[in-house]
Amino acid sequence: MSEITLDTSQLKELIKTAIIELLQEQKEVLTDLEVFVDSDSIKSSMGNVQFRYKIGNETIAANADCNGKRWYASGYGWYSPASQATQKMLDYVCSF
Repeated sequence: MSEITLDTSQLKELIKTAIIELLQEQKEVLTDLEVFVDSDSIKSSMGNVQFRYKIGNETIAANADCNGKRWYASGYGWYSPASQATQKMLDYVCSF
């Protein structure tokens, strides 16, 4: 068995990725979380919308692909609505 050495930032990123994957697998957990959209951050252009949202204690920069009914969360990847809260978020930002 070989040994792997990780610095602090790599370890934090690994833990963050694991948490996100767990949340994706447990969609019912997301249902209990509130999602807040920063209305002042919304910028729309040709079906794509840049915005910031807060879920839990974290503020995330995102880009909605309204035609594809999904969004890209910077540092996390692509998502489709997995709860009423995230569906409402996507509907809201895509209304601009």
